[in-house]
Amino acid sequence: MAKTDKTSFVSHRLAAILESCKRAEKKLEHYPADSGEKPDVVPELFAMLHAADDLVELASPGKSVGELHGLPKSVTAVEFSRV
Repeated sequence: MAKTDKTSFVSHRLAAILESCKRAEKKLEHYPADSGEKPDVVPELFAMLHAADDLVELASPGKSVGELHGLPKSVTAVEFSRV
């Protein structure tokens, strides 16, 4: 993946979280609490989890596949350096 600006990456991931929250809120807005039915907010929750995971990986990157097999970090393709 090509390197991009960190601020735009963070703002896009935060925008994805905000958009997912808004979609989930719309589904829950007219939800009658006393009924036994539950709205399907799984796609929104998954999108939030995915975006949050990307942000955590930016702040504290894990080992890449090459590093797991013993290559030095300078040789592996890491998208961003530690924040």
